[in-house]
Amino acid sequence: MGKRSSFCQAIGLVVLALCVAIPSAASTCSPPDKGALAVLGYFRVMRGEENLTTSGYSRSTECGDRTDIFERSALKSNLLFFATGAVNVAAEVPFGKDDHYSVVVSGSFAHVQLGNFYTLQTLQGGLDAKYWFDTKNGPLNGWSGGVYAVFSGPWDIQQGSGWQGNSFFSTGVSGGYSMPLNNYLNLEFVASAGLFHTPEARKYRPENGVLMWQQTRQNVNRFSITRLQVNLVWRIRGGKEEWRR
Repeated sequence: MGKRSSFCQAIGLVVLALCVAIPSAASTCSPPDKGALAVLGYFRVMRGEENLTTSGYSRSTECGDRTDIFERSALKSNLLFFATGAVNVAAEVPFGKDDHYSVVVSGSFAHVQLGNFYTLQTLQGGLDAKYWFDTKNGPLNGWSGGVYAVFSGPWDIQQGSGWQGNSFFSTGVSGGYSMPLNNYLNLEFVASAGLFHTPEARKYRPENGVLMWQQTRQNVNRFSITRLQVNLVWRIRGGKEEWRR
């Protein structure tokens, strides 16, 4: 119970940091208010330069012809995880020249048990770093590739016989494609492959409400396909027409 509580606190701190960081970064691309423009305009007139007005302020000069970082970000959820009973959400933030790079912070939780037939219990968090090959249609569109890491607390997966453990870790590479459905929604397909590691995995079979233990494996390491994602993506600012000014 202590491990799960500590993991929840860690996830909470990551989400809190993201909530603080995104608005802070976004504010650097916001146009100055009218009072600041008036003061700046006064000094420019005193120097014999052209006055500066609100309409004269160019976001493209200050922000590289882009809206602020918050508006270019996206929220998404893996529909395949939902189909298994796992509630999940992720936030993706683009950055760098022409938004060719992005960072994804994700989390998921499941506590589903259908008698002796199906069980899924997990609490996990993840971090992805991506490179987007073509951003001419706006950020977070088209083909991407990158690396990822996922950590889970206590887990239990069962359909017929099952496996459970106290934690697992996975890391590797991923590739995907994101296609627009409309101005605000994308459908993203991602596949990941790499290392899956768990300190201990216990196999069991439920019989009449009792777990019959069959085997225990220590320090399990496997290289394989580790994630499949079909993400419904909400782009906060929308498509290319609204992204460029």
